[in-house]
Amino acid sequence: MTYLRDKKKWENTLVVLTGDHGQAFYEHGFASHASAIFNEVMKVPLIVRAPGVEPGAESRLAQHVDIAPSILGLLGLPIHPSFQGVDLLHTAADPKRSAYMVAQTPDAHQYGIVRSGFKLIYDERQQEHLLFDLTSDPEERMNLADREPGLVKDLALRLNAWRKLQIDYYADPAIQAREYPPILRD
Repeated sequence: MTYLRDKKKWENTLVVLTGDHGQAFYEHGFASHASAIFNEVMKVPLIVRAPGVEPGAESRLAQHVDIAPSILGLLGLPIHPSFQGVDLLHTAADPKRSAYMVAQTPDAHQYGIVRSGFKLIYDERQQEHLLFDLTSDPEERMNLADREPGLVKDLALRLNAWRKLQIDYYADPAIQAREYPPILRD
């Protein structure tokens, strides 16, 4: 940053800082950074500094797939219609937006969806669903799956539809050569 300031380029510079994972410190019985999709592992900072953008903070649902559309929006460039993400700086927050996540390591096979304040995790190894109300239980301590079977079913259907689209896309190199990854429209 000093170099950019010294060269009088700082005012026209776009800086994006993020991480690819958080870190678990035994909140859910393990210390790791990729073996589950609990909040302590999935939540990461996204810091954007750009000309004309006022400093501030937001806690809305965002994903890494939102970074490219947001940068293009800041640059005034069109966003490809098949991008999976949204321009976070020029699009209103959508309370019905879904975010999807995966943890696939030697220790974990989990898939998840966050939607309308709830997170559903499907643990493939345990063959079980975990459902959390992120508003009242942000630390994800109380599994509501048995109490909310309708919500589990709805979120599981959405999660499975997203997984199928992704798996079909990545299984066919011919499709990859001509198309961006698919978007699941709610």
